Amino acid sequence: MQAFYVKKEKKLSNVYHKIKAGNQSSIYRKLKESETKFF
Repeated sequence: MQAFYVKKEKKLSNVYHKIKAGNQSSIYRKLKESETKFF
């Protein structure tokens, strides 16, 4: 039971990191777009 829980936790953290990375890249893209609009 404990091992299953740990596996689930790892999977969740992987998903979380993927979402976080995706959010960062989209934010970065938005920043780049707004920069080009200003200049």
